[in-house]
Amino acid sequence: MTTPIATPSPAAFVLGRCHCCQRPTLVAPGPVITTAGGLRITIPWCLAGFERANRMLHRAALLAARAAERNLLT
Repeated sequence: MTTPIATPSPAAFVLGRCHCCQRPTLVAPGPVITTAGGLRITIPWCLAGFERANRMLHRAALLAARAAERNLLT
């Protein structure tokens, strides 16, 4: 199973523009992403962005498990 993305503490949220919904709201640094040039960046997400990312990870894990199960049955 995948590890969920941890939601930062309330103190980490500051006023800014969310990357996922493009709204000015309270945001916190998301997970660290390494670019092609090796630069490590964080993308600001609102609370809904963290929840959405965790739902997508959960769905991807379920789809992978189902695909693995189908491969075992064939």
